[in-house]
Amino acid sequence: MPRSHLRPVPAFPRLTKPLAIVATIGLAVGAMQLLPQAGAEGTVITQVASASDSGAVDVNADGVVDDANYGVHSRSLSVGEQGRDGSDLRLFVPFAVSASALAAVKDGGTARVSMHVHRVTNLTRSLVVDASTTTMTATRTGYSRLATHVVTLAPAEGRMTVNVAKVLRSMASPGTLTLRLRLDRPAAVDGARTRVTIATSESLAAGNRPVLTVRSTQVAASNRPPATPTTTTPPAPEPAPTPAAQPAPAPSSPPASTEVFGDEFNGSSLDLSKWRPNWLAGTDDAITKPVNSAELSCYDPAQVSVSGGYLHLRAAARSCRANNGVTYPYASGLVESAHDFTFTYGRIEARIWLPGSGAVANWPAFWANGTGTWPATGELDVMEGLAGNACWHFHSTAGGPGGCAPFPNPAGWHTFAAEWSPGSVTYFYDGTQVGRIMAGITSSPMYLVFNLALSTSIAPPVQVPSEMLVDWVRVTR
Repeated sequence: MPRSHLRPVPAFPRLTKPLAIVATIGLAVGAMQLLPQAGAEGTVITQVASASDSGAVDVNADGVVDDANYGVHSRSLSVGEQGRDGSDLRLFVPFAVSASALAAVKDGGTARVSMHVHRVTNLTRSLVVDASTTTMTATRTGYSRLATHVVTLAPAEGRMTVNVAKVLRSMASPGTLTLRLRLDRPAAVDGARTRVTIATSESLAAGNRPVLTVRSTQVAASNRPPATPTTTTPPAPEPAPTPAAQPAPAPSSPPASTEVFGDEFNGSSLDLSKWRPNWLAGTDDAITKPVNSAELSCYDPAQVSVSGGYLHLRAAARSCRANNGVTYPYASGLVESAHDFTFTYGRIEARIWLPGSGAVANWPAFWANGTGTWPATGELDVMEGLAGNACWHFHSTAGGPGGCAPFPNPAGWHTFAAEWSPGSVTYFYDGTQVGRIMAGITSSPMYLVFNLALSTSIAPPVQVPSEMLVDWVRVTR
């Protein structure tokens, strides 16, 4: 997304907002039954709890289980602290992950666990969800053993969904995925007792039982977010400059690496310790001007949200006055990591739902931008929607070479990645190499940006309302 007059990133870091903290209870849910569904939407595997629930209780909150058979055959159990004595209760939810489910997730599919929260009492701490891909039950060892952190959240009554795709992708072979729900810290002496009551597999209402759903990348239109109606066929893209070297597409096999940044968007709000929901503003709530002078919308934090395991960036037709004093006819969403995370070299990758029906609508983009003066410090466009296509570029003082992928239907769900190395950037769409640029590659630190731009000159026509979704993003080295 080329632009001009880019403000330099401040040299000082932003103070991150303190996270709320909490503590919990323990129960074990039995093995799950696989219910695959096949059809035009690809494979959907639903794994539901069996009827053999059990639990564990730490009576004096010393980290040692005193009752490993708590709540047998209970229809619901309370994660948290018992009101009368402060006993710590933890909930364990195991799922038997089949070979087909694991293959679907490793191929870019989604995996989410859904649970029903009956009641929340005295919510003064946070609910922590951990995961283990080895046996972790409501026993003396499983109760407090180390596990992978999935998400910390403030639960509300109703259905609660947790994205576990990242954990499943770490599994080398089919096996057991166990979630452990707990509070992040015990209550103070004589303090209010926090309890979160969750339906178990014994719930009389089948729809309230814990469920793991794995969905392949080929999602039916009825299960996708609503596509923006296409009123005009987008024009064919202009020929893009030819990169210095353009190898034939080849399957992507990234080497072993370490994750240095990531977001699964599992919570109920944007993580402000990682992102700012506007364009290089000094505060999180500022309504800012567009990135590019050809854009027709402001960037309003109200157009950014997190729910259902996704980051939502929405564009709407409403007037919007930005911090440059200009009123724009549209408002849209953007997030950037400039004040919280920058990196030099590595692989950046995200799974994104692009608006449109067949062709990409508007000007959605996933990119990284240099921390100095543009274009001297570089701009790495992993994906930007141009004239209905998904395209990639690298902008620097040497120019802006790139190209567009030959997708028959670029709108909808796709995984986009770029590997940035000294002197080269290689681009991958849905695991296939689509291009490489070896001219003008800069070395300045970069920050991440997702935005949904609107422009009649760059990506006509403007189509609103419109929405761009991000399932996950990660940076590895």
